[in-house]
Amino acid sequence: MIYVKQYGMKRSGTNYTRWLIQNNFINIQPLSEILGWKHGPHPDNIDWTGKSWADPFHTQAERERQALMVMVTDDIREAVVSESIRYTITTKNPYAWWCSYSRFTERPEPMVSAGSGIKLWNSLHENWLCLAEGNPLAIIVRYEDLLLNLGKTLTLIGSELQLEPKGDKFKDSEVKMARRSDLNWDMGQTTIPFDASHYTDRKYLKMFNKQLLEFFRQQLSPMIMEQLGYEII
Repeated sequence: MIYVKQYGMKRSGTNYTRWLIQNNFINIQPLSEILGWKHGPHPDNIDWTGKSWADPFHTQAERERQALMVMVTDDIREAVVSESIRYTITTKNPYAWWCSYSRFTERPEPMVSAGSGIKLWNSLHENWLCLAEGNPLAIIVRYEDLLLNLGKTLTLIGSELQLEPKGDKFKDSEVKMARRSDLNWDMGQTTIPFDASHYTDRKYLKMFNKQLLEFFRQQLSPMIMEQLGYEII
């Protein structure tokens, strides 16, 4: 079994990435919460009790309950010790990410808490970039690249992480994860048609006024944006 530890911001496409690698490569087990919260930083040292792996916004009792449910096999421990575990870091353009996150958390407008949101985006991506730079079995997966050219992106993931494809053609998920504001909601999947051009054509920028764009220019890290191949607007 090949274990793939996931990281990425909320609403960045981590569930979509998980589905893609699990359904397109052989003998794969994605790890979302095991070894650490997928939306949190990569730890210097692993807390094998599992108590720090759950969503930190959950209650202490809930985190302890989830820790008791965590099953860490000897194979996972060996993958960590032998440094054979793989890592995927799913990213989304911060302008698009903030729009998605604002809608999902039902914030009245993107400007609300934008400062803390971008600060967190900078901090986490700096941590994950350090992981990717120092590990040949870690890869940055841009959400936009999955939408623009799924086959090419999955081929790169397979090559970098040394994964074997299940077949000659890659499968794409027929459903997308729901937004909390969706009127039609069932088990985390949306029935509202997904418009990829919202991201590929950067239609989300319509939500930004001059003031908000200037705020993002001041807050986003130029170094991180350059490393991820994103443009500060």
